[in-house]
Amino acid sequence: RRRANAAKRAEEAALEEAERAREVAARREMRRPEEDRYEKLARAQQRKAAREAEEMERRRHEQEEWERDFRSRLQAEEETRREAQEQERLREEQQRAAREVEVHRSRRERDERRRDEDER
Repeated sequence: RRRANAAKRAEEAALEEAERAREVAARREMRRPEEDRYEKLARAQQRKAAREAEEMERRRHEQEEWERDFRSRLQAEEETRREAQEQERLREEQQRAAREVEVHRSRRERDERRRDEDER
């Protein structure tokens, strides 16, 4: 009888332990979908953050490229303007030199005419 009672108690204890284990497993399973949902959300947020970071990097590169092009165009325009100014300066210098040559030539001709007239 004692042995039977002990066996019965052991069986009841084993059944209770199995039931507790099932309850713990059931609670764990109930929590898992929620945990999965949070993990999915976290992964989605990470992907979104990565996409945003890539987009920011792409925009930064575009901005830098635009600024380089802009500076390059400004530099080219400045160089063209300087060259045009230099061409204008040279043209004016040439005109001034041509006027001086003309003045000297007309003076020389006038002086020669006077000399010729004086000699006559």
